[in-house]
Formats: sequence, C-alpha cells, structure tokens
Amino acid sequence: MRIRDLRKEPTADGARVAVRVEWEEARRAPQDLFVSAPAPFDADLVASTSFALAATAVPALRAGERRIALDGSVCPRLRAGVTTVLRTLAGWNPALGPVPAIEAGEGAATHPAERRRTGMYLSGGVDSLDLLLENRATFPADHPLSVRTALFVHGLDIGAPRQSPRARFYARVRAMLEPVCATEEVTLVPLTTNVRTLDPDGKAWAESLFGAATLSLAHALSPPLTDVYIAASAHVDGLAPAGSHPLTDPYLSSGSLTVHHEGVHRTRLEKLRRVTERADTRAVLRVCWQDIPEDGPVNCGRCRKCVRAMLGLEALGRLGDAPTFPRRELAVGDLEVCAVDDLTQHFYGELVDPLERRGRGDLAAALRERLRQFREFGAGVVPKKPGPWRRLRRILDRR
Repeated sequence: MRIRDLRKEPTADGARVAVRVEWEEARRAPQDLFVSAPAPFDADLVASTSFALAATAVPALRAGERRIALDGSVCPRLRAGVTTVLRTLAGWNPALGPVPAIEAGEGAATHPAERRRTGMYLSGGVDSLDLLLENRATFPADHPLSVRTALFVHGLDIGAPRQSPRARFYARVRAMLEPVCATEEVTLVPLTTNVRTLDPDGKAWAESLFGAATLSLAHALSPPLTDVYIAASAHVDGLAPAGSHPLTDPYLSSGSLTVHHEGVHRTRLEKLRRVTERADTRAVLRVCWQDIPEDGPVNCGRCRKCVRAMLGLEALGRLGDAPTFPRRELAVGDLEVCAVDDLTQHFYGELVDPLERRGRGDLAAALRERLRQFREFGAGVVPKKPGPWRRLRRILDRR
C-alpha cells in the first residue's frame, strides 16, 4: 500500500484532511481517504501522517498488503504501536497473514501542547453517554482529563458504506446531543469521514477495524487535542477479541495524542442504569445502526442492538419511559434476533435475575435457554431443534 499526497484543503463549508491510498497487492482502485469538519471547527484539523497510518493499517493487513509506504515521517510511538496492534489482530485471527512492514521516514516524536485538551467520541449510545457521565463524576472541571470536546462522526454508523447518506438524520441527532453537551460544558465537534470505505463489504468493522478507524480521526485533530477517550463496549469479565479492545486501542497513541479505552470496569447494565436515570440522556439514547427513516424514531426497535437495549431497559423497569424507542413492551419472540456470542453473553447473563424480579420470567427463561445453547453449541442464533450433524459442526467450529 502506498500512501501519498497528504494535504489539508478547503471544502464548501470548512476544510478536510485527505490522503491518497494506492493498493499494491489488492486489486482495488486508488482512493482518497478524508476527514472533514465545518467552520469554525476546521481550524483544528491537521494534515497528520498519524491519521493516515492509523486509518489504513488494519485494512492493509486484511488485504494482504506487504507494506505500508508513507511519504514523510511518522511518530515512532505510533509506528511501534500500530505494529503491536496488527500483530495482536493477526494472533487472534491467523488467517489474516503476515503483518505489513511500515515504510516511512524517521521523524522525531511529537509532544502534546502545553495545555492539555481532552476529547471523546460521542454517538448517543449507552457506552459513550455513560463515558461522558462517568468522566464528569470522576474528574473536577479543571482536571486535565476532564472531557471538553465530543466528536460526533458522520460515516461510521450514520452514513456508513452501503447505507444512504442520511445527512438530515445526522443533523437531527446532532441537534439532540447539543443540549446534553451544553449541560456538561462540552463542545460537540461534527466530523465527516469515509474511513469505512477501506472495508467495502463491512465484514472487518466489528472484528478488527472499529478501534483503529475511529481513533484515526482524533489524530487529525492533534494538536490541539492531546487526549481522547473511546468507550469500552465490553465488561472486563466478558472480553473477547474485537476491533476495539483495551489491549489494542491504547497502542494507537502517538507522541502528541494519548488514547484511553475507558469503561471496561462497568457492566452494560450499570451503564444503562446511569444513562436512563437522567431525563436528558434518556431522551437522546440511540443504539440502532439500521438505515431507518430519517423522520421516525432514532431506534428501529426490532434489530438485535435495539432489542438488547430494550431488554436492559425492561430489567431496570424503564422501557415504558424510553422516548427514543418506538415500542414500550417486549415479547419472547423479539429475542429471535439476539445472537449470544462471546461479547454479549455477559450482558445477557446479568439480565436474567433482574427480569425475574420484574415479573418477566418469560423473558428470563428465554435468555437462560439462549445462554445454554451458546455454551453447548457456540456463538450465533441456534435453531431450536438442531440435528446431530449441525450440533457436531458447531462444536467443532467453536473449538
């Protein structure tokens, strides 16, 4: 892979940082990778090789590229960290093949600005809203790790590849998040990117790309951004190989930007309880990634992410007061979309007893059965009556 022509250029409403990506092993057309911001936030954009390297490294590994050749120099801390991330991902999935060599000039390590400025990624989901509230509960306002900037990105879940652009929906969700950010004295920074186009079929996103692609955008804002938080999506008791992980994300730090993978010590139910205790955060909760109508509810109420969140709300007794969901009740049949896997088994497990106490023994029994099927057959939605050959295949696949 050849990466060249890194530049910052004006756009109709602000500016963007862009770089040319040319594939050497994969049969793919060259493309421009970018991150953009409208005025006045465009003033903080920096044409950084750190952005280019972090965004392209995992796609290069997955495409079988033998090298990542960048014009210019890269921060040695990030260079070593990216190699660590790629080797970790390859260790989790040996089918990925050898780690590409990073070819770039030897640049001196950059250093943070004199005054630290801490940011985070905010989507409106359970993990990111809890991260904001946890940060406020942990650090006083004048602490250097107190969040002052929230990055809200178009092109990651809203406007993802193979979906409609959904510009109006993005603007609507941004308007919903603004009051929460104002209350917490946080500046909401809108960004637009096409980093997910490096994963055209979408198969790599959750498995290996999520963390690096998302965190690459912060490097295009550093400095002045010196620290950035990405919310953990799994509890420490339920950790499994994934695209965003506490063993990989911090290695995407550079000499001028420190990455914090935060929230792994809190369970999903604890996070959901905190987020839904407040009316303002409950009113912006958005977990759905489906390409739903722009003017309807921000959650479809039917997909696995929605049903999973609604199960948690039901366990807390708050589903009836969840304005961003189109439904106020759950039936056992709704759980058919919920596949138990290594990353979700902990959350589903912690819901069983609260649902029992809430008088929803039907849901608790259904979850208990799905967890049993997962332990016996492996990940995924298991047919209710699998034949012997299917059961054997799943056991062997899991092993």
